[in-house]
Amino acid sequence: MGGDEPLTALRALAPPGLSCAGGAIPVDIVLPYAIEARAVTDARDKRRREFAAGRFYARQAMAALGVPPQPVAVLPSRAPAWPEGVVGSLAHTDAWCFAAVGRSDEFLGVGLDAEVAAPLSDEVAALVCSADERRALSADLIAWAFAAKEAFYKLYHPRVARFLEFSDVRVQIDVPRQRFQASLRPDLPAFEGCHVFPGRITTAGGLVLALMTWPAA
Repeated sequence: MGGDEPLTALRALAPPGLSCAGGAIPVDIVLPYAIEARAVTDARDKRRREFAAGRFYARQAMAALGVPPQPVAVLPSRAPAWPEGVVGSLAHTDAWCFAAVGRSDEFLGVGLDAEVAAPLSDEVAALVCSADERRALSADLIAWAFAAKEAFYKLYHPRVARFLEFSDVRVQIDVPRQRFQASLRPDLPAFEGCHVFPGRITTAGGLVLALMTWPAA
């Protein structure tokens, strides 16, 4: 199914104990569990393929941890409902899908995002980044900031149950070290007592991949 270069790059970002899987979105994948199929009964074909690919790769990632095949349902927030003992995150573009999964006794949270590595429109860039951020980042890196903020949200929301705006988070990106820092507005609820969070980020196969994890201890 391809996707070796982005998946290899993602795995290089991952800390020990985190399992990553992914690749191209198949066109003919089937959802084996009724609870998953019901979640996309009324969805368009494109959305059903993205959803099915996420579950397919999630089960691949879980299998590498020794977790038996089982459904990954959907929470009211539309986030994945991971099986007991598992935490994870899914990400997709129009053509690619990835999963990052760990055991909940090792990780309190995981945030993963994938974006096409291309400059954003001025309108979208202004939505994603503040004026100060846009001055500090090149046009190409604003797409990296988009991925970083999405990864942070996927780490933050399942545990804090708080929706965020892009303006609630500021990111700084260190391209040579493949790292970024996400700073949450200090008046918003903390995650495990923190408002500043480290992440890993890279580009491969025309994609930007951003990954955040939080250890359980």
